Amino acid sequence: MEIRVNEKLSSICLPGTDSGRSHRARGARFTFSGGAGFTTPVGDAGSNLDTGWNIRGGAGVNFSPHLGVMLDLGYDSMGINTATLSNLGFAGGRLSVFSATIDPIVHLMPKGKVDVYVTGGGGYFRQNQDFSQPGVITGTGFNPFFGFYPVAVPTN
Repeated sequence: MEIRVNEKLSSICLPGTDSGRSHRARGARFTFSGGAGFTTPVGDAGSNLDTGWNIRGGAGVNFSPHLGVMLDLGYDSMGINTATLSNLGFAGGRLSVFSATIDPIVHLMPKGKVDVYVTGGGGYFRQNQDFSQPGVITGTGFNPFFGFYPVAVPTN
């Protein structure tokens, strides 16, 4: 059962550095990136989510030694912790985030030993929260005063 979908457009501008002789300084036209690892929620998310995993990938092109653009894709998946699930009354759940961004890059010193650059851009972020429905089995209970009666017992 899908409870909430949150879609956002976002933009950011960050400075950065690239030490050593970078691939851009050697004149590479195309660039690629990729990775995977653990996602550790922090803040309020850290008290409601378990550690999860992520995967990232990107590809870009350098139009000149000073100007390029990257397309970055990402996916994060984290489980919802047991305490939160119990409070909400669900047997299981997870949160996932998909992201796609386009990030222009301006290299300020592409021929130097250290490349200082500024990147910014915008993108699409989609957050999904999925919860599984708890199951219920029906059994028979007994009370000395009331006798036998049907009982609904929640299961995970």
